[in-house]
Amino acid sequence: MANDFTVDVLSLEDFRKGLADRVADFELLFARLNDGASRENPPFGSFVDGTTQMSYYASMREEFITAADRLRKAVEVLHTGTGEIIDAYRTTEDLQKATVADISDKLGDISILLATYPREAASW
Repeated sequence: MANDFTVDVLSLEDFRKGLADRVADFELLFARLNDGASRENPPFGSFVDGTTQMSYYASMREEFITAADRLRKAVEVLHTGTGEIIDAYRTTEDLQKATVADISDKLGDISILLATYPREAASW
């Protein structure tokens, strides 16, 4: 059928692990960006080109931090969402397995019943 699909939970788990690594990379990046040394502007000097470059550097740094923060948030949302998808499919699989086990418990040993049932009486 066109609507049938399968979800490979192990592949999703691998993908989520990669996302967790990227989240850790962003934590390290922001720790480095926010330490005292990186917050200071480089010494461009007090001449006109130096002050212009210092202003440009500061604005570019802020743009970079803003863009990196947006990307970090997107990766965190993707990481969380992937975890929710994995949990949903695991829960569905567990429910399906539990249902089969419950039916098996209710029926008991069906092989005994089938062995005593005359084959010629079966119309299928």
